[in-house]
Amino acid sequence: MEHLFLRPHDRPYNLTFGGNITWRESIWLDATNTTHVPANVEFDAVISHNITKRWKIALNNDNLDNRLNYDNPFSNRITPSIGRSCLFNLSATD
Repeated sequence: MEHLFLRPHDRPYNLTFGGNITWRESIWLDATNTTHVPANVEFDAVISHNITKRWKIALNNDNLDNRLNYDNPFSNRITPSIGRSCLFNLSATD
C-alpha cells in the first residue's frame, strides 16, 4: 500500500508547502448583548526546505491579507491580533 504523505527526504526538491484558514464567527461578549466582536478570517502560509536530513529552513507567513482580526475575547475586552508577519526558522534535529 502506498503512503498518502511523502517522507521529507522523498519530496521533490525537499520542499513542503502548507496553509491555514481560520474563521472566527462574530460573538457577543456579555449577556446583555451590548459588546460585539465582528466575524473575521485569517490566511496563513508556510514553505519549508530540508537542506539535509538534519537541517531545515522554513518561512511562516501569518495574516497574509493584513486584516484587523481579534484574539482572546474576554467578558469586557478583546485583543487585536498581530498584523501580517513573517517568521524565518532554521532548525536541526538529532
